[in-house]
Amino acid sequence: MLGRWVAWWAVVTLFLWGVTLLMSGPESFADCARGAAVIIVVGECVDRLRRRRLKRRAATTGR
Repeated sequence: MLGRWVAWWAVVTLFLWGVTLLMSGPESFADCARGAAVIIVVGECVDRLRRRRLKRRAATTGR
């Protein structure tokens, strides 16, 4: 599971860094890496909440 997060982090970091280079010039790679980490952590938290809500809904409706 950690390998999947590291792979996503690397992809998102490179994407953010590339976009900032194209739009505003040289941006710190470390800033892009931190931003990518925040995006991934928030996304994982939201996904867990969504799954928990679906599980509760399925339990209350009997599906």
